[in-house]
Amino acid sequence: MYSSVNPTVIKIQAFMKFHILLLLCLAGSTITAFTQNKSPEVDQLVIQLKPEVAAESFLNEFISKQKLKAVFYAGTPSPNRQLSLLEFDPYFTDAQKLMDLLNKKPEVNFAAFNEQATIRATPNDPDYTEQWHMTLINAPEVWNFTTGGLTPLGDTIVIASLESCDTQHEDLRDNIWRNYLEIPNNGIDDDNNGYTDDYEGYNTVNDNDQHLISSHGSRVCGLMGAKGDNAIGVTGVNWDTKMMVVSNTLLISDIITSCEYVLNQRVAYNESDGAEGAFIVATNSSFGFDRKFPEDNPLFGIWCDLMEEMGQAGILSVVACNNDNIDVDQVGDLPSFCSSDYIIVVTNTDRQDELKGSFSGTATHMDLSAPGTESFSTRPNNEYGTIGGSSASSPHVTGGIGLLYSAPCVNFASFTQNNPTDAALLMKDLILDGTTKLLELEGKTVSGGRLNLEGSLNLLQEFCGGTAGPLAITSIIPNPSFPGEQVSIRFQTPDETTYRFKVTDVLGRTILNGEKESTTFGNNLVEIETSNFAHGIYYFTVENSRDTKTEAFVVF
Repeated sequence: MYSSVNPTVIKIQAFMKFHILLLLCLAGSTITAFTQNKSPEVDQLVIQLKPEVAAESFLNEFISKQKLKAVFYAGTPSPNRQLSLLEFDPYFTDAQKLMDLLNKKPEVNFAAFNEQATIRATPNDPDYTEQWHMTLINAPEVWNFTTGGLTPLGDTIVIASLESCDTQHEDLRDNIWRNYLEIPNNGIDDDNNGYTDDYEGYNTVNDNDQHLISSHGSRVCGLMGAKGDNAIGVTGVNWDTKMMVVSNTLLISDIITSCEYVLNQRVAYNESDGAEGAFIVATNSSFGFDRKFPEDNPLFGIWCDLMEEMGQAGILSVVACNNDNIDVDQVGDLPSFCSSDYIIVVTNTDRQDELKGSFSGTATHMDLSAPGTESFSTRPNNEYGTIGGSSASSPHVTGGIGLLYSAPCVNFASFTQNNPTDAALLMKDLILDGTTKLLELEGKTVSGGRLNLEGSLNLLQEFCGGTAGPLAITSIIPNPSFPGEQVSIRFQTPDETTYRFKVTDVLGRTILNGEKESTTFGNNLVEIETSNFAHGIYYFTVENSRDTKTEAFVVF
């Protein structure tokens, strides 16, 4: 199992800094300029040391020898990747020279700026109350079969949001993932997973589960999994999912730590047969680095590698693209350019299916679109409003993935347990191949289409070996038949439950009745022996508590 413990922060503050700032204050200067509006690209370096190098001693010695002012070593965001964090005040230190100096050291693999991702949204809050986007992606058609929650084998499906949200929102709190092996707020790692007090997700900065309330993240979570059919507010794509909230500052070091937490939870689940960790099937990243390539910063490469590892554990990474209507092939985009097959890159189309986000002129880096502009969702403090941009597009896909994992197909659930890596790739194919094709996206995205969950469900039916749909009698063979022949009657159902059936004659008398445990994506078969049937017309009826269907057959 991987470990990504955020160690106790070790700070070595230069004595000289205190006296310099004190003198400036006494001279009537203000220290505000030193403490506000710092650019994260120039006040933190992330350093990857050689495996044999002790981080604390090396950095302490480096700070001392270079006589660096107002610099301190702040611990390691990722010990298993030998990453250490060096923070400094850019007022006293030339960031580029410091990075160049570190990169010349034989003990250092690389030193890189700790860049910060950009939230990919264009939010606005008009009084808009219709979730048109759910109809556009055909979510209601899928809700006829499943509304999320569990796989047919009983695994609790988890989707992760890599940013904070209002976990106490009236329409979100019932669908927030909780680690019930952890006792909240006791300062102890009760489940020995390497994280303390991660009861309600994880905050990478505070090393606990105390999340700041983010308006952007709250809207993202609402689209993925606001509680459905509860007579409150809105519904998410996934009515009954569990959302794991992993808060971070969007600094690349924290993004890496967030991904490690998610990876560790799924690996623990896989290795313990579900006794530990969480069955995470997808993460949502409604943020990224505009106009960047993986080679621009070695930390980007680590993020890309982590998403590959997550995929091999069974987790798809759903990411939002840049919101500008540009060809990312020309200018770059992160994480769209990560090479992992387990990443799904989503661009933004509006209610008219017009492209509002980035595209790929070679149809290689953008996978599909989903509704974004003016999508209606949850806001903090039990409020509701709209969110736009690809930030709204990607959670539609993330929620949809969780929804499809709950489809009542035992074959797929078994496949997922035995082959999580291949199941993740199959799910990606279902999402991309099930899209509604749009001329607007032809040659600009891999799929050439917009998310269509019903289309993906139809493809899943093929894998599961049967058809599904509203209750219907699909075949009666042979019809007509002769007395003594066996009549095979097949029917489809929208769920897995006990169905009653009966055969009556033209006078309404019951000739035969029974029950059948249905399989949604299988062949529901009733075989009737007609040796005691007289010549005439008969009626086969199948029903449950909500619906009844009847078809006639003839015995000559």
